[in-house]
Amino acid sequence: MVAYNVPTANDVLVPETLIKKNKANAKAAEAAAADKVAARKASIDYIEILHDNAVSFAKLAKRRDLFKRAAKYHAEYKAAERKEITLRRQAKSNGNYYVPAQEKFSNSCVFCKSTTVSLSV
Repeated sequence: MVAYNVPTANDVLVPETLIKKNKANAKAAEAAAADKVAARKASIDYIEILHDNAVSFAKLAKRRDLFKRAAKYHAEYKAAERKEITLRRQAKSNGNYYVPAQEKFSNSCVFCKSTTVSLSV
């Protein structure tokens, strides 16, 4: 049986370009972390300024409410899509066909040249 010598980390020569690249990447990472901390501090300072101004704070609160509502609707639509996919897969696994529900219409108006026809389905 032949014994092989596995080189250690000190025995392997690393190219200088790789060393320079690693140093540059480390320096860029430190700069990005510092920028992130500075941006976070600036946003906190901005919010503190907004607290002083009641009108701007009301706008900020309203905007947060809008985003929360939008996130809730997004979650509902995503759940509905997942449900459709699940139903379609169940039907396929049982050898059936899945027919999706029809779209809901409420008092739509159709304009034809000079007359208006009101549809309620």
